[in-house]
Amino acid sequence: MAVGLGSVFLNPAGLATALILIPFLLLYLIKPKPRHETVPSLLFVMKDLGKSNISSFFRSFLRDLLLLLIGAAAKPFINVSQRYLAEQTVLVVDVSASMHADNDGRFKQAISLAKENIGKENTIILIDSSPSVLAERVSGSAAKDALDALRPTDTTTDISDALQLARSYATTGSRVIVISDFLPTAGDKDYKTVADALESTGAIVDYLPVTGGSSNVGIIDLAVGPVTSSVWLKNTDPRPAQVTLKISDAAQQVLLGPGETKEITFNTPPGVAKLQIAEGDDLLADNTAWTSAPDKNTVKALVITNSQDAVQRSNLLLALNVIGKNFPMTFDITYAQPPKIPSLDGYDVYIIDQTNLDLMLPGYIRDIKDKVSSGAALIVFAQPALFSMDWQGLLPVTPQQDVAGSRSSVLPATVSSLTQDVDFGQVSAYTRVQSVAGATLVAKTAQDPIIVLGAIGKGHVLYYGIDDTQGSFSRDPSYPVFWRRAFDLLTNRPSLENLNLHTGMVLTLPSAIPVKTPIGTVTANIIPLDYAGLYTLPDRTIAVNLLSDGESQIASPGNVTAAASSLDSGTAAEGPLDLSDYVLWLAIAFLLLEILYLKYRGDL
Repeated sequence: MAVGLGSVFLNPAGLATALILIPFLLLYLIKPKPRHETVPSLLFVMKDLGKSNISSFFRSFLRDLLLLLIGAAAKPFINVSQRYLAEQTVLVVDVSASMHADNDGRFKQAISLAKENIGKENTIILIDSSPSVLAERVSGSAAKDALDALRPTDTTTDISDALQLARSYATTGSRVIVISDFLPTAGDKDYKTVADALESTGAIVDYLPVTGGSSNVGIIDLAVGPVTSSVWLKNTDPRPAQVTLKISDAAQQVLLGPGETKEITFNTPPGVAKLQIAEGDDLLADNTAWTSAPDKNTVKALVITNSQDAVQRSNLLLALNVIGKNFPMTFDITYAQPPKIPSLDGYDVYIIDQTNLDLMLPGYIRDIKDKVSSGAALIVFAQPALFSMDWQGLLPVTPQQDVAGSRSSVLPATVSSLTQDVDFGQVSAYTRVQSVAGATLVAKTAQDPIIVLGAIGKGHVLYYGIDDTQGSFSRDPSYPVFWRRAFDLLTNRPSLENLNLHTGMVLTLPSAIPVKTPIGTVTANIIPLDYAGLYTLPDRTIAVNLLSDGESQIASPGNVTAAASSLDSGTAAEGPLDLSDYVLWLAIAFLLLEILYLKYRGDL
């Protein structure tokens, strides 16, 4: 009997509350036998005044109420799928670039499925190159509003990290709904281990795949060089494709075999240029790319020297000629011989090399300092008696007591964009200096700074302590590379690497400034690059591209089965749904109807 009741009631013992009826039964059994007396019928009617009806109603009312309370105490239930019992739902929604497939059809499917699975309390996690929490423990209506405001990004897909993030919100009995095309292109692409760990929390996990669109020819890579650049096109279809590639105003036909990747080389356009596959397909997100190169190609330099012939024959000038021939950067060089120095207006860089410092008047140094403070640059080469003159705080170094240094190797102080892959070689002698507070150490010997970068106002000062006539650096192939990078830095000319970025990266700025992005203007100092296109700053334009072979493979079947055993919804576990509250509400409704019925019948 207990087994039978257990299949209907969560608390069969609650039926024991029926024992409260025993006192009423005993009172009924021991009540005295009624006496028969003769009374006038009219008096009986007058005294009753309907009281017998009211008394009968309340006896019936109390009996019904007690029976319903006894039933509710026993907690009747029915078995339903556990997913309908969850108090908390974690929605993991893919918003990566491949969700643009089929004219955003995949993304629309994902949003529709997410809305169908909204629960009482909802957390929404987004799958892209860096998974994030869109909404945390919000109501169903708030979750729907958050989903309505979503749009797919142009980033790669990191399913593993998204599942790991979902695990931190999953608890026993909660629901986790993962909605994606299951094409991981970032992070750990074999996410089965993380999926198993997610299910070990006791959560009910469902993986809902979305599909749509399969035909695609896309731009999967781009290398922007100072003179020439290359773009790679890939046909992901099992049949040949011919497309039109437009680069700025030029166009060319490209024939691609099934699954073929082809490299196209072109001259790097100055400024900003657009590359586009003219024909449409099922994924437009990878049909467009951008390049950005510096607009300013001429550096105006004033060389202050009393040995013009020697400077013109120096390795520095040879390096500048190499840079001009191999990079879109030219140098307009003017020479000045102290004490006669022309106007300092209009120059980007001032170079002091092999100069008779006795002829450098204090006014010249003051004027140069003003120009540097306004954004120009100064390069000072080490020479005898350099510190015999008052530099008025311009130099980023001060002399050591022992001014002479012996033979030593020169090494980068830190590996940076300025020193990466640069071999500074050795010096046989050098002037010992120490850097001032706030200066940046670029290169050093075993014990001393030898190349130091300082800042004055908006400009920079570079101290170059290597004697190129005695060191090996000027004969190394990396010598012109270093100087090209140095001039880029000193003239605030952004490098190609910093002008051409990938989606999923983060743009960090010194301060919050307005930046025009592909989805609108934002004012911030940290800007996630989630959308491909142009990011326009006050002093430069940055090209941001998707460039992902994996995201272009929209025809590939997603590896949903790598996730877990809970994919088979037919075998989902069941649990008891407590009907006590429903019984109580039903009881209240029943009693109200009974009162209305009795009132209608005239028994009240």
